[in-house]
Amino acid sequence: MKVVAHLSLGRQIVPGLNEQRAWSARALNHISLTSAALAACFGLALAVPVPSGPLASVAHAAKGPPKSCGNRGQRPCKAWVYLPGCGKGLSVKLGQKTCTPTKPIINLPPVKKPTRPANCGREGQKPCLPSPFYTTCVGKLVQDFSINRCRQSNGSIIDKSTQAFTKSARFLGNTYKKMVECNVAPLFRNGKNHRTNSKLQQLLSKSCVGETLRQARRLGFQTVTFGGGGGVSCLIGAEGENGFAIETKAPYRVSTYHTLAVKGGLTCGGGAGMFIGLWKGHNGPGRGSIDGDGHGATVAAKVLGGGGGGGWYGYDGKFAGVNAMFGAGVKIDVAYVRNTTKLVPLAKTYRNAWNRPANNPNGVANCPANATNWLRVGASGTCYCPASATRQGRVWGSYYYTADSKICRAAIHDGAIGTGGGVVTIIAQNGRSSYKSATYNGVTTSRYGAWNKSFIFKR
Repeated sequence: MKVVAHLSLGRQIVPGLNEQRAWSARALNHISLTSAALAACFGLALAVPVPSGPLASVAHAAKGPPKSCGNRGQRPCKAWVYLPGCGKGLSVKLGQKTCTPTKPIINLPPVKKPTRPANCGREGQKPCLPSPFYTTCVGKLVQDFSINRCRQSNGSIIDKSTQAFTKSARFLGNTYKKMVECNVAPLFRNGKNHRTNSKLQQLLSKSCVGETLRQARRLGFQTVTFGGGGGVSCLIGAEGENGFAIETKAPYRVSTYHTLAVKGGLTCGGGAGMFIGLWKGHNGPGRGSIDGDGHGATVAAKVLGGGGGGGWYGYDGKFAGVNAMFGAGVKIDVAYVRNTTKLVPLAKTYRNAWNRPANNPNGVANCPANATNWLRVGASGTCYCPASATRQGRVWGSYYYTADSKICRAAIHDGAIGTGGGVVTIIAQNGRSSYKSATYNGVTTSRYGAWNKSFIFKR
């Protein structure tokens, strides 16, 4: 009996629990269906345009007020049409019934962004003061604290200098060969004092030096340096150089120069030899002189013998020139270099250093007045210009001369001979559309238009 009663009680309790659980499940089911229906209605209100009614404000919220209300000069929309009633930047002022533009409480003037001053931050200028609106140096320029200037990075200078040297390497190499052939190189390879007057006179007596000056002038350089020096390095190093700086046009001003340089980079070894340099600046005092500070890069490879050189720039970014060294040593160089050059001008000029009278070699006839009827186009001819023929006559053109120009006067302008006269070789050319005017070696030529025949001097 106890067992039966207990089981009966148990059956009465279990059905009650089951009913409670079933009710809870039905309630949760209704809540889920109701939530899904509300979400669907809200999504439909956002997706489907509603022209009017309680859901119109939801549809217009993202797009702005409708055309009928909420715009400037119109009444504000009802809350169920558009919230907040007036469009962006509009509001209803106290005592008014239409939407009008909203004015700021404090009307502040527009803030003008500061610009970089014109006297700082560019290449060669001082860095600008720190500012949140611009950097101290423009673009990829870097601030050099040692000179307090903005300049290109070491990598950029090495690239530019290497390219500049590569363009002139062949000319510098050929020039050194000429210096060897006419015994100029030994003057700078023996390590003795280069400032002696006797060595200067020996240098000025060499015809190859005069020829180098004329060719350098044609390439646009104002000064050529001939010197000797050397140095040592291992990751960092130093070099020294001394010699003569000669301007490429009369009166051939001469200065002694002394250069010291420090460098860093892929550099190791040492060597010494002759230096030849081509420079854009003049060798006197004042603006545009090669005297002063600069930087660049050296590229060299020597095993007992060989050569190398570099390209040079001022700290203002302007191209200064190129140079090359030929001599003995064991060395490898790809380095950034800073240098400073000091000039000591000599009081005397050497206007006639390469203008000594030349005797007329046997078998060479005097030059005709002009080349109009002398040579056919493409042919060359050699003749002698006496000193008297170099002093007068009209000349048209520069490098290319009209065929009716005075040959001997043009030869002075071209630098083929000095005022003492000499032997020249000219090549007849086709005519040109124009001939420019220029002043060289004390001779000023005239410009002209088209002419049917011209000539040049053979180098």
